[in-house]
Amino acid sequence: MCLDLAAKVRWRKFFDKKNQYVLLQDKLAVKGYAQSRGVKTAKTLFSTQNPSSIPFDDLPNTYFIKANHGWSQNIVCLNSKFYNYGRGIEHYSPDGTERPPSLLSKNEISRQEVIALCETWLNKRHSNHEWAYHQISPQIIIEERLESLDGNELFDYRFYAFEGQVKAINVDSPSFKKAGKNAFFDINWNPFELTSYKEAFPVPPPNKPENLDAMLSAASQLSKDISFVRVDLYNCKSGIILGEMTIYPESGEINSPTSCKKFNKWLGDHWRLNRFQHLVALILNLIYQLKMSRIYKST
Repeated sequence: MCLDLAAKVRWRKFFDKKNQYVLLQDKLAVKGYAQSRGVKTAKTLFSTQNPSSIPFDDLPNTYFIKANHGWSQNIVCLNSKFYNYGRGIEHYSPDGTERPPSLLSKNEISRQEVIALCETWLNKRHSNHEWAYHQISPQIIIEERLESLDGNELFDYRFYAFEGQVKAINVDSPSFKKAGKNAFFDINWNPFELTSYKEAFPVPPPNKPENLDAMLSAASQLSKDISFVRVDLYNCKSGIILGEMTIYPESGEINSPTSCKKFNKWLGDHWRLNRFQHLVALILNLIYQLKMSRIYKST
């Protein structure tokens, strides 16, 4: 019986616990890993476990503040003013242009609120079932703000890679999230024809990056010797920059990464498990499906 990608992610959450995964999920530590493999990362301006020590007056006018042990924990500083950024969907218009700060006033926060929010992040732990996150020593990172090539929002290029081989590329952005759009391409930038879409395919579709081959090479270098990992890259004025690496994409939720069962199973087929691992994953998947069916019936 075949298992889709999400089923194998769920198996990993409970049974595949490697120290390497802790390194990959740590947004600060993974920078050294990337640089050792020839892939650039955003410049770290400061890091700390004590938010009160952030040297605000010594930092540039624009930068990002984030936590190293979770997701959507982002604050952006724009011209010395702070905004709770989250996933960024409030910061861009549907066409991908950046909204002026005057339209972001509801998200503006003070320095003291920045410190308080960072302290909240440090005291929280990501999903109870995602083992690797709980092994990370929480820190606050301050990074340079990357600039897109065209002055609009940065596209997040997500490479689904299996032992150094990229099989699919997902393109995401804040405006796509807000509009409920999503796009999957093969390594030649041909859109995958999915049997169903939980999110709309963007029209017009994102253009093929001129340096796609270099991005594929970077994703391959970062994913060597890893059974499966999603490598997120930015293509910006600073070059090809690692965004993050994730071993638990979408936490293995049903109908992920797409609602096309055929595509999800095709992706899952590239992730090789031994017979025992496959059997355990099958049993876990049956239990999960039974649990979900009971939840749906109760609602």
